[in-house]
Amino acid sequence: MAENAASTEDLSLRARTRLAHIEAIRDAAEYLIQQAPTGTDQHAAPGEHITAARRARIHALHVLDSAVLLDLASGASWELIAERLGLPVDGARARYEQMWLAWQSSQTPASATPAELDSWYTRVCPEAPPNAVSAGLF
Repeated sequence: MAENAASTEDLSLRARTRLAHIEAIRDAAEYLIQQAPTGTDQHAAPGEHITAARRARIHALHVLDSAVLLDLASGASWELIAERLGLPVDGARARYEQMWLAWQSSQTPASATPAELDSWYTRVCPEAPPNAVSAGLF
């Protein structure tokens, strides 16, 4: 990302929401990658793999929550959100409307900067351009 690019605080609601979604993806991916090595399997207590899988599920739910917020920030209707979630509109609103209202009114920037997420992405996808995450934000 260029040095003179807008700061995180100057980003649009959609761009801030996209960064939060990428953070959720990063966190889920990093957690899942840590589960791959088998070198510690002989030391795992019974049930430890289930606990790890349940934590992965929580990460996946954070990705889903951030995806809903991103689609709302991108102009999706509650009807479309409900359809994609497989819920009635009232159910989608009950689950996400307060989260959406709080997110819209929050001026809290994402905890990771576009440059940090660019760096992470090029680490996990070395063939990607160095600004793969931030290129479409500004």
